[in-house]
Amino acid sequence: MTRVAVHVVSLRALDQVRGHAEPDLSDRDRAAIARRTTGRRRVQAQAARVLAQVAAVESGNASHDQDFLVLAESAATCGIDVEDAAEEDLREVADRFCAADEAAGPLSARALWTAKESAAKATRRGLRAGLRTIGFADDPSTDWSTVDWPYGRGFLTRTVDLGDRHCALTVHADAPPQVRTQVWAPTVSDHRWSFTQVTQVDDSPARRLAEGLHAFGGNRA
Repeated sequence: MTRVAVHVVSLRALDQVRGHAEPDLSDRDRAAIARRTTGRRRVQAQAARVLAQVAAVESGNASHDQDFLVLAESAATCGIDVEDAAEEDLREVADRFCAADEAAGPLSARALWTAKESAAKATRRGLRAGLRTIGFADDPSTDWSTVDWPYGRGFLTRTVDLGDRHCALTVHADAPPQVRTQVWAPTVSDHRWSFTQVTQVDDSPARRLAEGLHAFGGNRA
């Protein structure tokens, strides 16, 4: 069975503790991120790199919205997307990423966006894949669905409605994967911020998001 681990971090919680601390990264990594990003995007990129480092993720795919960072790792090719944009905003531009029958269908624009974005990332093509060309054999908001596109076969996608956001996962697999979620909490030591694995069940926002992702068919770490 294909296995996927999804690591979850609250970016809001990180904002509350990092202060003037630097990310726990090498000078080389910090410089590389600084060259290509600024402001909020720099913090998000730093957080993704720190999380990959502490979780020992060698091959993974990350996504973030304003509140959360998620990082998927698997021996299989995978892509993940989390999105908190308002439904009405995405509906206004749905013709840019949906075929006509999809835009008029019952699936929400945000569910479609995350499903398509995760599928595009799984091919490592990103938006160059052309989101309008990506379709699904079934409804990915109710169960895992085969991805229908011109870039290869054998991909499954599932998107989960978390209320104020959606999260979608695409995996190269013959059957629905076993998905494990893991929550990480931000910590600061010696003026460096990093993340520590949360082993005790709590009611934090990151834990609640991780619990919602059990709809992927996984289990709590």
